Amino acid sequence: MRPGGAPAPKRINDLARTAKIDSLIIKSVSGHLTDQMKQHYSTVGDEEQRDAIGLVPSLVKTESVDLAKKTPSKPPSSK
Repeated sequence: MRPGGAPAPKRINDLARTAKIDSLIIKSVSGHLTDQMKQHYSTVGDEEQRDAIGLVPSLVKTESVDLAKKTPSKPPSSK
């Protein structure tokens, strides 16, 4: 958001990222030669944030299933 609550305008970096265009191509088209400049001129919108947060439960579920498949480790023996 900009000061006063106005949303930041979409830039070529934002539109290209949303379209899942490769970072190298985005930098070439926008003229930003470094990742630092590409990030400086990028904004993450509310919808992108919601979509990313929406993926978290599926990642947690996948991770817990993978952990369940592993053989439990034995506690270290005390001597």
